[in-house]
Amino acid sequence: MSRLLLPALLSAVWFSARADAAPAGRAAPAPAAAAVAPAPGLVVARTGAEDPATLSSAFRHAAAAQASGHLPAVTVVVYGRAIQVFQPGLVSAEEARNQLGAARAAGVRVLACRQALERHGIPVAAGHALLPY
Repeated sequence: MSRLLLPALLSAVWFSARADAAPAGRAAPAPAAAAVAPAPGLVVARTGAEDPATLSSAFRHAAAAQASGHLPAVTVVVYGRAIQVFQPGLVSAEEARNQLGAARAAGVRVLACRQALERHGIPVAAGHALLPY
């Protein structure tokens, strides 16, 4: 009896699989994708005022990403020479400061590297390595 059972089971599996397959010439339906929550966005600014277009683009793109509504939150981490955007009176960073203001107005969170702030002589309060700025 077990000799007959195995071929019968294999035949049943074969025919049920064929019944689920798409007809010839038609693609099988795609499985339903699970809903995935979007991850927050992170933009890193690290070039200095010697390249104002690149420096300001970090803030401009962060503001656009925040305004798009596709991400729950956008954060810009500013470190290295990009800290120059926080130096008052640095003319070459003026456009980046404008874009930084627009990013903040759009709801972008901006974090600054404490060590870079100190290295560039920008006053900081005691606290964490990354500071909200």
